[in-house]
Amino acid sequence: MSKRFGSPGPRVLDPDLCTSPALGACAIGAQLLFDRLILQADDQGRLLGSVVMVRSRCLPMVETATPRRVESWIADLAACGLIQKYTADETELIQIVGWWDDQAGMRRAYASKWSAPGGWEDRVYGVTEDNRPGTLAVRAAKANPAGKVQRSAADCGEITAPACASADASADASAEESAAAPPSASTLDWQNEIRGGPLDTDEFRTAFAGWLAHRVELRVKPYKSRALKGCLSELASMGSAGAVEAIRHSIAKNYQGIYPPGGNGHSQARRPTPPPPPTVSDDPHFKNPWLNVENRGHAAGEREIS
Repeated sequence: MSKRFGSPGPRVLDPDLCTSPALGACAIGAQLLFDRLILQADDQGRLLGSVVMVRSRCLPMVETATPRRVESWIADLAACGLIQKYTADETELIQIVGWWDDQAGMRRAYASKWSAPGGWEDRVYGVTEDNRPGTLAVRAAKANPAGKVQRSAADCGEITAPACASADASADASAEESAAAPPSASTLDWQNEIRGGPLDTDEFRTAFAGWLAHRVELRVKPYKSRALKGCLSELASMGSAGAVEAIRHSIAKNYQGIYPPGGNGHSQARRPTPPPPPTVSDDPHFKNPWLNVENRGHAAGEREIS
């Protein structure tokens, strides 16, 4: 089911609220409530205004927010001109007065479930006639599914109507060519790259085609031309049989790159094992000062007490 009305969502809290004279004149509880009202309002800055609904939706975890205090905070915000409390269709509602000053950057704005107060103009944009996300381009595409460029003689200025028709035909041909174009042109030449080389075998063609399909399933970006040539060059150094074996191994291990069996699946090669540290007997430069002491029980230069 498509979305019809606006709902609470991520909103903008302007830093200027911290220094707002109108908000600063309100009680601290009213200031807290005002931020929560912004977060709980729909795309038109509107929400239910009864004390019960405001308390349950905006301050559910604030123990000190009693119904009497919430009612006074709402009255405080309305007296300062930050919100408008009104009734429409026998429903208590709240309209945030400066809503579009801070929330005009929304990508789309749905209509509200509730009627607007007198003198207020709603802004609905970024959605199609059936309230689905879209733009004016989406609406134009629905109105003109064939994708033809609609022109008239008046739009063309001094160009005659037959010339406009010719322009439309050229636009249609360009659209058909774009639709027929494959998603990645870099993968078109790989069969020409291997022609006449060590990879020019049916077995490798089947394996490499499976590898390209494997990358699509992993949602990996397609090869660029230079990267494709480098990959084929490395595979050619393995030979056809070795390359096929590496491709099958990489697909079985769900790798994003091609690695031969026995590899670790990473682009970096294994570092060589460092040699063990030399021992005292192996290092001729090692000098132990304790070996030069005649009496092994005393350090060099230490006098023995008789």
